[in-house]
Amino acid sequence: MRVFGRAISMLLLSLGTTSAHGQALVSCGASEGRAYVIEGGLVRPGKGGWISDQITDGKFEVVKRGAEYDIHYYDATRRSYSARQDDSATVIALREAPTELVILAVYPSRGAGGTTEVFQFRPLDREVVWMQMKYGGLIKKTSVFHARCD
Repeated sequence: MRVFGRAISMLLLSLGTTSAHGQALVSCGASEGRAYVIEGGLVRPGKGGWISDQITDGKFEVVKRGAEYDIHYYDATRRSYSARQDDSATVIALREAPTELVILAVYPSRGAGGTTEVFQFRPLDREVVWMQMKYGGLIKKTSVFHARCD
């Protein structure tokens, strides 16, 4: 088991760069996918259901500092923020393996209620599949995205 832990550490370290905020393990860009939007709030009756969803001008990366993970987001203006520090999110690794890294991020205060994200990074294929569930605020939806990673 220790061999696998060292193998993924070496693999992820080879993909990342170091910053003042920790080790950037993987960086991903524009995401596209599908979402199910729930009626209510800003979503008028009859307008809920399945839609195409995308994040075209953003970027995010997984950062590891010591034993802790974080997700750093960069918006279209290249402003950055940290899931842990700026949004008070709980960020944990659900799975660390040579072929994948699964990260859970729970934002209790985001959007006047909450948001949960689950990322499945596949470093060998340089991609991520991720889910975002927004259950607070004026628009409630669950999205599944795919993005290419550096």
